[in-house]
Amino acid sequence: MGALLSLIPIQFRAGAAAGGVLLALAGFGGAYAWIDHRGYERATQEWTVKYQQREDELNRQRLAELDRQATANAAAKAEEEAELEAYRKQVIAMADRNAQLANEAAADPNHDNIALDADAVTRHNRRID
Repeated sequence: MGALLSLIPIQFRAGAAAGGVLLALAGFGGAYAWIDHRGYERATQEWTVKYQQREDELNRQRLAELDRQATANAAAKAEEEAELEAYRKQVIAMADRNAQLANEAAADPNHDNIALDADAVTRHNRRID
C-alpha cells in the first residue's frame, strides 16, 4: 500500500484518502441500498400474498353469507306460500259455506219476513262460526 501511496504527489494524498473513504462509503451505501431494496421486495411480496389471502377469505365469507341469506329467503318464501295456500283454502271453504247458507236462505219460505225465525237464526249462527 505504501508503494501506491508514493505514486500520488504529496499535495493530492489527503484528497486521495478522502476520495478513498468516500468510495468506500459509497460502496457500503450501495450494498445497503441493494440489500434493503431486496428486503423491501420480499416484504412487498409477502404482504401482497397476505392481502390477497385476506381478500379471498373475505370474499368467501361474503359468498357464504349471500348463500345463507338466499337459503333463508327461499325457506321463508316456501313457508309463506304454504300459509297463503292454507288461507286460499279457507277462503274457498268460507265462500262455499256462504253460498250454501245463501241457497238455504233463498229456499226458506219465510225469507221475505221482516223478523227472523228460528231457521234464519240458526243459519246466521252457522255463518258466524
